[in-house]
Amino acid sequence: MYFKKMAGKKCYLSPIDSNDAEKFTEWLNDLEILVNLQLYNGIINVENEKTFLNNLSKDHNYSIIDLEKNELIGNCGFIDIDHLNQTADVGIFIGNKNYWNK
Repeated sequence: MYFKKMAGKKCYLSPIDSNDAEKFTEWLNDLEILVNLQLYNGIINVENEKTFLNNLSKDHNYSIIDLEKNELIGNCGFIDIDHLNQTADVGIFIGNKNYWNK
């Protein structure tokens, strides 16, 4: 189940749900998707991905959901947040190939 934390015209951000581990595992074991990521190219299993998603959900990371279809697209997150200087790095991962180049 997804919850709208921040909505745009085409998608919204929702807290990461570890129940999406199977979908992320499928994406991260696809070489066409993995080639653009700075991850090792080992096999990722569902249990490890579920643990990883649980850890991600504790920080400023969110699932990206298609607003119209309520479909998982990928995730995004803020890292290296510097509150004093008001800066951060943003990472965006689009695993659903139907949404590439859009």
